[in-house]
Amino acid sequence: MDDAGQTGYTSSLAEVNGQAAISYNDASNGSLRFVRAKGLGSGKWGTSVTVDTARHAGQHTSLAIINGKPAISYCDFTNGDLCFVIGY
Repeated sequence: MDDAGQTGYTSSLAEVNGQAAISYNDASNGSLRFVRAKGLGSGKWGTSVTVDTARHAGQHTSLAIINGKPAISYCDFTNGDLCFVIGY
């Protein structure tokens, strides 16, 4: 799925529209990333997307579903902010 550098720290897993989805910290780039499975039980993953690129963003991520859409809360240590995004 994503094996470049130091990835996967503080990950969170949820089911989004019948597919596994993961939000995780990419420590090598200091960013928050999100990825979905390509199909139920396929064992294959789509291309991950960068959600936030602020240095040291994406730590302590938590993934949930709100109105059928993935919603991610996370910490942006660079700015000292608690952040929230929806719809990836």
